[in-house]
Amino acid sequence: MWEIRERDLAFKDKLTNKKLLETLLTRTKPLTDLEVALKNKLISEMLSM
Repeated sequence: MWEIRERDLAFKDKLTNKKLLETLLTRTKPLTDLEVALKNKLISEMLSM
């Protein structure tokens, strides 16, 4: 039961990160330095999977 819960939480985290990255990539206004760093981190995490 615990393993299923862990997999579910990991899936939800990945989905949240994908949605956040999509939001950052589609913004028309320039990103702040923090947002650029977050975008780069999310891209790196996705590529390392």
